[in-house]
Amino acid sequence: MQEFGVWKRRELNSFFFRSCGLQALNVQVKEAFRRALAAAFPSVDHAPIITVSKFGDFQCNSAMALFKQKSKEELGVQSPKEAGEKIAAQLKDESLFSNVQASPQGFVTVDISGAWLCKDLKEILKQKGHLQVPHAEKKLRVMVDFSSPNVAKEMHVGHLRSTIIGESICRILAFHGHEVQRINHIGDWGTQFGMLIEYLHSQFPDYKANMPDISDLNAFYKKAKAAFDADEDFKTRSREMVVKLQGE
Repeated sequence: MQEFGVWKRRELNSFFFRSCGLQALNVQVKEAFRRALAAAFPSVDHAPIITVSKFGDFQCNSAMALFKQKSKEELGVQSPKEAGEKIAAQLKDESLFSNVQASPQGFVTVDISGAWLCKDLKEILKQKGHLQVPHAEKKLRVMVDFSSPNVAKEMHVGHLRSTIIGESICRILAFHGHEVQRINHIGDWGTQFGMLIEYLHSQFPDYKANMPDISDLNAFYKKAKAAFDADEDFKTRSREMVVKLQGE
């Protein structure tokens, strides 16, 4: 299995699409136009230019672009309109589309086939909620580091973002069959802890017998920080406490 690693956002996105076997609809449309362009103009290497259309579901603008790159003789057509018609002709048998039209300007618009969508949805329903996601061919061991709040302070609504996103990533990966390790580091391990513990000792020497109410952790933290900034002896003891913590 692949060992733990750190991925950038782009690499992570790519991993999800590759490993889950998912192919977005616009990717399938682009691939259909790529095949049509290759068949209509085999001597031209051109990536299809696909946009969402006002006159259909998707639109290919490659005919106009081809005329800016190649001559009429090289293309074998006299206008962008003819180029668009030639591309459209290659799409007539695509089950993905229910309607294919070439405009006078050479734009090729398509509508996604309702029958194709229904067939795909039926396959999803057969999977009983698995959404056609196959189990990974190669099982990975993935470590996800998320949440990691500063436990010296109260948590707030901002901590939900990392926690929810991190847990969502873990569930997606586990759903696909990967081994997921959830990691939640204790943040800010250092002077803050020594400062808080030393303040607790100084203000509540019998804290074991009479546990103080520190439900307002932010207020407690501010008082400890004020003592740390104002009292050199307190500062020294706080740092010594950190050394003890790290030694243990």
